[in-house]
Amino acid sequence: MNLLVISGGLKQGENHGFPLGLLYLAANDPDTIILDLAVKNLNIASFIKQSKPKVVGVTMYTPNRNEALRILKIAKNNGAITVAGGPHVSIVKKQLLEHFGHFVDHFVLGDGELAWKKICAGDELDQVVKIRVDDLDSLPLPAFERINWRNYNLGGKDLSPGYIKEFNRHDLSKEIPIPITLGRGCNAKCTFCSTWWVNGKYHHHGKDWMHSMLAKLWGLGVRRLTFEDDCLTVDRQAALDLCDSLSNYDFAWFGTSRVDCIDVELAKRMHEVGCYGLSFGVETCSEKVLTNMNKCANMEQAFAAREACKKAGIFFTALMMMGFPGMNAESYAQDNEFLKKLKADDIGCLGQTWVLPGTVLYNKCKKRGLIDDDFWLGPDPYYVCPPNLEW
Repeated sequence: MNLLVISGGLKQGENHGFPLGLLYLAANDPDTIILDLAVKNLNIASFIKQSKPKVVGVTMYTPNRNEALRILKIAKNNGAITVAGGPHVSIVKKQLLEHFGHFVDHFVLGDGELAWKKICAGDELDQVVKIRVDDLDSLPLPAFERINWRNYNLGGKDLSPGYIKEFNRHDLSKEIPIPITLGRGCNAKCTFCSTWWVNGKYHHHGKDWMHSMLAKLWGLGVRRLTFEDDCLTVDRQAALDLCDSLSNYDFAWFGTSRVDCIDVELAKRMHEVGCYGLSFGVETCSEKVLTNMNKCANMEQAFAAREACKKAGIFFTALMMMGFPGMNAESYAQDNEFLKKLKADDIGCLGQTWVLPGTVLYNKCKKRGLIDDDFWLGPDPYYVCPPNLEW
């Protein structure tokens, strides 16, 4: 048996993540099982000691890095080949190799599918492994059958968004939204994000592969989807091809896009095949701050995107930021006035800006002497950008 683990450290209240990445990996090895500690409460040390897995892989995000390392150490002490993958590994590999390389056999950077397949097969690989998957359609379908997707309460007790309860005969308060992706990576290089570093430029599955994926999910009883792509519509033709595949089913679905990557025609087509809502990283109305974010979008485009969604019947969520350098009481007041004019159906805001490794913002904070790389050896899950920090 080989074991893929995601720790419970990513759970937020009643909501927790979904192990989509592990489903992609597990599909490449018939002996792999998935253990998600967010939905299965057990003593991981006892489980590993009793089950004696041959290989143990753990997904490592920055906030859950310490718990991931704890699990890997337990696995190594019980004789397993240990594998660390995930965004944090790709970004701080040198630090991880130096401090934890004595109990982690392989650090996998970027795409993990082929690396996991080779490790489970017993192939000899370096301690740092990077095998990019250029053709996503060469991958087998994610192994959704190895988990009980109905265990994932991804929206709390009431699964519907605050602004919409029903859509095309779908009761969104009862249907669990299952995350999937059309592609991975991002063409943008926002200064607060590192997706472009971890996954490169946006590349996506083809129409036939997505049709097979949707058919599999439909057969399992899934009726609601959430596309996890950072920008689902950055490749307009790929988005239209996806709509063609979706037209064969009756899914209700949600996605995320950019205000400069949507138009009325595309929005209407998406709505026709089940899109009930889209979120957009609007962030702020301050042109200066948007420039510092390297957002490459403006408020005129935000209003155009809002109008396109309104004409198509798609609910529009504006994702805003607080705490980014240059933001202050004056800019927040301007954002409030802007939002009144935008008339978004919903507004999402974390209330603070997380500073994560691999971002331009992190390097700015390092140069100011506010943080150094040793921070990621400590217990805090992330660093919060200081208020009133100037760019």
